[in-house]
This record gives sequence, structure tokens and C-alpha cells, in this order.
Amino acid sequence: VLSLDGCQVVGLRTDEDREVNVNRGKKKDAVTVTRNDGYKAVVMGAGSAKAKRTAKAQREAFAKAGVEPKRKLVEFRVNADTLGHLAKHCDEFLIHGVDVEGLGQGIDEALVQLIAEHSPIPATYAGGAKSMEDLQRVTALGQGRVHLTVGSALDIFGGSGVRYEDAVAFNRNLE
Repeated sequence: VLSLDGCQVVGLRTDEDREVNVNRGKKKDAVTVTRNDGYKAVVMGAGSAKAKRTAKAQREAFAKAGVEPKRKLVEFRVNADTLGHLAKHCDEFLIHGVDVEGLGQGIDEALVQLIAEHSPIPATYAGGAKSMEDLQRVTALGQGRVHLTVGSALDIFGGSGVRYEDAVAFNRNLE
């Protein structure tokens, strides 16, 4: 049995290019380069760490994720092997698009596609849904294998992007 204190998602690695500062020596020699790591991963953090004993770059990453500094960081690659292994221990996945969740700026289409292509069990995606078009998009990208949760955009939760009645009607039409 594995028990982790305060385990939280603290970051993502994507296959998209991103800028990285590289400094090999003097500050004036620092350059910004673009690199592509070629894989997707979720960075998980566990345990507590003192901020003063955490590198500045890590403190900034934790602050961006909205979490306290963590003692242990582990990359958890999101791919067919990982999803297959985890599927042996559960009946369904609930996968959150942590970069878009709660922002109402749209779904993480690449993540929805990855789930559809590699999840061996039923899966629900959460994060960023802002309209009925997102519900339609997840249904199409997810090849009918990925469901969507709508949070703050739903009218019964105070949102204005999706009416509850429309979401129910959409799902009934799929049956």
C-alpha cells in the first residue's frame, strides 16, 4: 500500500515547444532556447518542503500551480502503458485538464484525444468546458469513448455558457 501526504498535481510536461532559460556561467551569458521534450507527463508532488529550502524556479512553479512546495516530485507519463497499468486497479478514469480547469477557456483537445486513443476503460474528462460546442467537441474527439463534466460554465452553478436542460438533451440524443 502506498500512502502519500498531500499528493497534488504541481505541473505538466507537454509535447509542445516551450522556452527555457539556459545559463552556463555568468548571468550575462544566459540565453533563452526553445525545446521540445516529445512527451506528456503530469508532475506529482508529495510531502511538505520549506520554501526557503526550495530553489527559486521550483518556488515559482509551485506558486503557478497554486500549491505549497513539495518534498518529492515525480513525473507520471500519460501514455497507453500508464493508462493500461492504472486501469487494472479502477473501473473508470476521471482525468482533469489541470491547465484549463476552472478557467472556462475551452478544453484541452490533445488530452481528450490521448484519453480516447489509449484508455482501456471508460473515462470522463474535466476542465475548461465553456459551451455546448465543447460538449460536442469532446464527443467527436473522444470518439464516443470520453465523457465530459461541465462545472462553472453550467447555469445551475451560476455560469452562463451551458444550460443544464441543453446538456441533458444533448446526452439523451446520444443514447
